[in-house]
Amino acid sequence: MTRQSKKSIDRFVIWTGSLMFLVSIIIYWIGMNFIREEVFTHYFNPKEHIIVSQNQDTREIYSWKDLNGEVYTPEDSHVRNFTWGTTMLLLFVMGITFFVHSTVVGYYTRIVLHRETMPRHGYMPGV
Repeated sequence: MTRQSKKSIDRFVIWTGSLMFLVSIIIYWIGMNFIREEVFTHYFNPKEHIIVSQNQDTREIYSWKDLNGEVYTPEDSHVRNFTWGTTMLLLFVMGITFFVHSTVVGYYTRIVLHRETMPRHGYMPGV
């Protein structure tokens, strides 16, 4: 591998890594909004819930209710499992972006190495 090819691959790795980082942040943000709105609907959302009881000193919320009048507490299964859901989402996004990044870098490396080993047409030594 030539020095120029190594530089090209290194730049590509940094560029795609940065791009994958930004894409993973966007996917995680979209996934968090989806999980909060559609999957774990009992988790406290100030737009949809009203506080029923709260510690006035620490501002810790003990219970809240939705527009239908159902009261939820931190012991609710949706609330308890919210952290597991966000952890699974994070691991999923990390796994997918790692797989995509390594696949794209491997493909680009094969292209660069193939270009190096291709015979140059019209090349005549000493002319």
